[in-house]
Amino acid sequence: MIGRGFPARQRDIVISFDDIPAATVPISDTTGTFTTSLIVPRSASGIHFFGHSFPGVTGGSETIFQVTPVISLNQTYGPPGAEITVSGDGFAANENAIIVNLDETPVATGEYAGSNGSWSTSFPLPSLLAGPHQVRASGSMTPRGNVPAITFTSIAPTGR
Repeated sequence: MIGRGFPARQRDIVISFDDIPAATVPISDTTGTFTTSLIVPRSASGIHFFGHSFPGVTGGSETIFQVTPVISLNQTYGPPGAEITVSGDGFAANENAIIVNLDETPVATGEYAGSNGSWSTSFPLPSLLAGPHQVRASGSMTPRGNVPAITFTSIAPTGR
């Protein structure tokens, strides 16, 4: 994140996400500019706001930030029978009827997102042809096309 237009050497600039402090910039440079990184808190899909404040000034401009749904896997390859965990972030708050598909086959159904739009579920990897397969998710308010797919590679089981 880059901030410009602050007083030179301004101390203790607080960056907020939806009015909740998320980071503090110790000091701006001589031109009133700062650069910082922060992790966006888990949030439900939709429009959110970054704001700032510093000692002696309340309010200020806000920047609009769009949260979109994504999924992640605890592993991206494995043999049949491996326990796969799929986690979703950025789904609608309290969304229900979340379905996880492996290629076109549902492997988890009826999942629910929390108030922050996050959820997690696990399933045993079914027998598949070795090679790449697509993991997708959707819910009652999040269409499948809004969630980028992740590739999972099924590998042949190793002999003992």
